[in-house]
Amino acid sequence: MCDLNCEYIMEDLCQQLECLNVSSKLISDIDIIITEINYYDSYNIDIYEVCVSCGHALTWELEYTLTQADINWLNHFGKKYFFTKLNEVKLIDTSEKYKCVTDIYDKLLELFTLQM
Repeated sequence: MCDLNCEYIMEDLCQQLECLNVSSKLISDIDIIITEINYYDSYNIDIYEVCVSCGHALTWELEYTLTQADINWLNHFGKKYFFTKLNEVKLIDTSEKYKCVTDIYDKLLELFTLQM
């Protein structure tokens, strides 16, 4: 019984450590997207339009390719990073805003995972 539990704990720990190996260029791209979102009046936005507005400042698919570790980070820690950083520049202070930002992140995650 302990062996099975220890194996599960080790597997979970390895997955968490893998998430720490995220590309700094991915984080930079997320920061650029957050900066662009801040220019909009509300969170009721089209993330595809935001990415187009970022233009060549976004480097994914040009300077780097997403890895499984990047996707794991996006799935586990990326959402908290995105919400925290965005809230620093543009408050997410209502349930409506929270829902909009959740939708934005889900679509952004979908865009990133399409590359895999």
